[in-house]
Formats: sequence, C-alpha cells, structure tokens
Amino acid sequence: APFRRQVQKIRLLLRSRSHGQVRVGTVEDYQAQEQDVIFVSTVRCSRRWLEQDRKQMIGLIFNPKSLNVAISRARKVLVFVGNPYILVQDPSWRTIIQTCNDNRTYRGCTSPLAPSS
Repeated sequence: APFRRQVQKIRLLLRSRSHGQVRVGTVEDYQAQEQDVIFVSTVRCSRRWLEQDRKQMIGLIFNPKSLNVAISRARKVLVFVGNPYILVQDPSWRTIIQTCNDNRTYRGCTSPLAPSS
C-alpha cells in the first residue's frame, strides 16, 4: 500500500537524521490517540490516482471518515502536506484550505482559493 511505503520512507529519513523518536504512522495507526503535533501527508495526491481513490474510498480525499480521524488527532498543531490543486476537488478539503486562507495559516504554493489580484 502506498501509505505504508510512505511511512517507511519517512521513518528511515528521520532515523538517518537522528530523529528516530518521532512517531510516524497511517491514519489508522492513530485511531483513538492524540498527539501534540500531527503532520498529515495526503500521499497519493495526483490526478492520476484521484478517481481510483474516490471509487475505492482510500486515502484522505473523498473519504470524510478517514479525514475526520486525521484532523482530530492533534492537540496543538496540525500541518497538512499535499497538492492543494487536487485537494480542493473534495468539498471537505476545500473548506479546510479556505479556512487556512481566511486565518492566514496557509503556506506553500499559491492557494487555489486565493483571491485574484
């Protein structure tokens, strides 16, 4: 599964930089658990896989249950990593990105929901 492979790659990278104490897992690994800081990576966030993910209800796009688990685990800080131009196609992610824009907490490439200048 792409999720487990990404977890393994991130763990190896963190360990190689002396950060092996950082916990890395899938959304399912954090069910009923909270952490002070959570980074949520959307893994397969490309148009190529979007329709397949939607049909199979995998990942965090078009899957409100998994998204809810992911965003409700952080006690203090929640960081999203992904392609916002893909994520905004999902109504839940669109709301999250708009909220980040409104609160000036969006960072990264130009937001797909940024007002035109």
